[in-house]
Amino acid sequence: MAIASSSEEQTLSYGDLFKDFTHQLLESFKTHDFDFNSGTTANFSVKERVNKNKINPVIRYANNDDIEDIISIYKDIYGASYPYKEMLDPEEIRKKLASQEVEWLLFETKSGESAGTITFDLDFKKKLGYARGFNMKRKYFGKIDSFKACVGSFVAMYHKYNNKIFRWYAENRTVHAKSQYAFSAAGLRPVAFFPSKDVFFGERESDIFMISYDHKALNEMRSLKVPHIIPEALNSYLFSNRNFQAGSYQINAQKLHYDRSLVYLLGNKIVVKKEQDKYGYEKYCLSINDSDSYFKFLYTPSVNNFEKTEYKINCLEELFVFLKKFKELGQKLNVKYSECFVSAYEPEHQRLFQNMGFSPGGYVPSWFHDPISDKFEDSILFNHSHVAISQNIELLEEGFELLDYLGFKIFT
Repeated sequence: MAIASSSEEQTLSYGDLFKDFTHQLLESFKTHDFDFNSGTTANFSVKERVNKNKINPVIRYANNDDIEDIISIYKDIYGASYPYKEMLDPEEIRKKLASQEVEWLLFETKSGESAGTITFDLDFKKKLGYARGFNMKRKYFGKIDSFKACVGSFVAMYHKYNNKIFRWYAENRTVHAKSQYAFSAAGLRPVAFFPSKDVFFGERESDIFMISYDHKALNEMRSLKVPHIIPEALNSYLFSNRNFQAGSYQINAQKLHYDRSLVYLLGNKIVVKKEQDKYGYEKYCLSINDSDSYFKFLYTPSVNNFEKTEYKINCLEELFVFLKKFKELGQKLNVKYSECFVSAYEPEHQRLFQNMGFSPGGYVPSWFHDPISDKFEDSILFNHSHVAISQNIELLEEGFELLDYLGFKIFT
């Protein structure tokens, strides 16, 4: 990846990329230096690639002097329509640039003109990294080597946070497959699908959820518990098992049994709290009087979504009333998409989400982190969209295979 200008360019093959684990990519790039403080080029080539004469971007860490350039990159692509306004706010960008939990990279030409950017949000408690905002200015479409920029950025993050971050994920747009391809070369693979989750240029789009793993996350750090999954989640499991060797599992087809009188009692005790920030995001917390249980989620009005859902319960009846209120609030707010990652070891929870109208959107191995055991646990994404899926979808072959497993019919 990025090395000092005096270093010799490394020639790779496609076999050195598209790896199963992050450490394998680090092995491919083991002779490289990853210091972006002064700015270095992605000093590698792939011998099978065509169009090799594109501009090789200089990659460096962004700083406060780059804030206006960063905003201009977003506006160049999206105009005023970008739904996540915090990425256009100079003060918020300044905070992120100062944070130890954010890595913000800038791509430049050798003459120093800003051409693109990518951001990595780091959650050290969960040992999880999130890549977002991989953007290039329109004038450089097809001219700058975005493939090198993407792969180089990811490999640098794998190197810098080796043994600190063990899973890296992204939610890629599906209107084109270019970024999916570059992310795939950097080791991320499709694992779940978000139907009609996002809104860009006033139109709803689906996202593909891609993830890469340190091998430890799927081996010694993964829980030894056997997943218990409902039949409706089997296909999502089989897809992930094919790609990540998730191991043994058990199917649980039992019907739910819960105390209806307790459901009625708890329903009268539910409390709804809401906090809104300056961007319009609303954090909801549902709770029950005399209980330490909760059900939290984020409402994003700009895209009409419920996401980042997490919950803690003492009994199934509590989850029932939480989900009922979750749906009621969604109807009141005209929510178009909602999601929750549910434990792969709790088939009753899965069944309740299924009964409430949610469907499995993907099986994600080692997604949750248990801080007590320091182990990773599998989850199943359950989501629901009220909007028809746009047929304007471009995916890699593996992405279309995921949709086939999940039962989505896309006409290409």
